[in-house]
Amino acid sequence: MDKENHVKDPENQRIIDRMKEEIDCALGSDTWNKITSDNCPNGDMDNQQLSVAMWSLLEKFDQLADSKTAKRVFSEVKHALKHSDFEWTREMFLQYNDIDRFAEAVLNDSMEHLQRCVEYNELFYDQPIDKEALEYARSIETLFYGKRFGNKIIATAIPYRLIDFLKTEDIRMKRYYMCHCQFARESIISEKTVSKTMCYCSLGHTKVFWEAALDTKLEGDVLHSALGGDLLCQFVIYLPDEIMEKYVKR
Repeated sequence: MDKENHVKDPENQRIIDRMKEEIDCALGSDTWNKITSDNCPNGDMDNQQLSVAMWSLLEKFDQLADSKTAKRVFSEVKHALKHSDFEWTREMFLQYNDIDRFAEAVLNDSMEHLQRCVEYNELFYDQPIDKEALEYARSIETLFYGKRFGNKIIATAIPYRLIDFLKTEDIRMKRYYMCHCQFARESIISEKTVSKTMCYCSLGHTKVFWEAALDTKLEGDVLHSALGGDLLCQFVIYLPDEIMEKYVKR
């Protein structure tokens, strides 16, 4: 379906390697080999092949791991990102020393980027943006890395193909255009959808952003996901009391 479906992505192998590392660490050193013996994902696969391999892998993984372990494992995969990839967030955060002001600034920067893409007919990362898409993005106050509500940060992902997401009335296709995951997106329009356990990896992306900004370990959860049947992907990050006391200006 996706025109980029057959483009090899050199980052995929790094993510797969991280999956193997985290799964074997949590469930035993030979677990990966056992659950991928019939179809092991690799970086040379296109998105369709990756979705089939991940469906098979997660069907077995979900039988071995309880929900707490599954969340911990895939939250640590976090798109193969490291805290050092987000050093800029800590530097930017310290300019404000305030969660709310920082979150507002991050959102404003992203919205300005979207605005420039519309004005100059440029891609927002790898997707086109038009005026309707921009207005939709502006209507979501928790977009990208989120906004604080009490002791929680709620973060909502922008659809992977926002223009197509807005145009289609088909629910399954909306979920397809919502999903960013190259390991699972194609499965949404196939007979076997990849387990929503995979969505903890995207939670990890949001979590590592805030962990880097606040310089502390955090917990979170998946609230909604396209793989889980929803029309949005949304995450929650829980803020410890000491972080609230230090970085929330009442």
